[in-house]
Amino acid sequence: MRFAATPPYNGTLCRYYALPEDFCFKLPEHVSFEEGALVEPLSVAVHCVKLAGVRPGGSVFVLGAGPIGVLCAAVPRAFGASTILVADIVQSRLDFAQSYAATHTSLISADPLELQGLEVQTKADTSDGFDFVIDATGVESCIRCGVAALARGGTFVQVGI
Repeated sequence: MRFAATPPYNGTLCRYYALPEDFCFKLPEHVSFEEGALVEPLSVAVHCVKLAGVRPGGSVFVLGAGPIGVLCAAVPRAFGASTILVADIVQSRLDFAQSYAATHTSLISADPLELQGLEVQTKADTSDGFDFVIDATGVESCIRCGVAALARGGTFVQVGI
């Protein structure tokens, strides 16, 4: 099996990418290229949120404010989650997440020793922890932070690799 984002392939962030015809799907006329580019990452977020079982009124903590993380915050909002905290190490990504889907954001440290799950709970007033935590980073310290931030009986989904 070959995957386009691992050696010897350097990823797919390019203008053109050649692949077998049977892997391609023609976009309908009413779908722009920009919208078409979001189909795959949005499908990842929808699958992740459905897997977690996010429900109306739930609290969600998303670690990572990249494209997948922001979409993993937008989908719970559409599902009716009342609290959505997004944490990242880059303020500009948090600003976008806040304007797009998050109810709260938290600028966290890149230092794993400083990253504590219980610290972020106060940002979203979830002293008992979050019902759902989604890690979109794949970083070990973020995974530990997410698990520590869960409420008793909460659900953790690892989407970042």
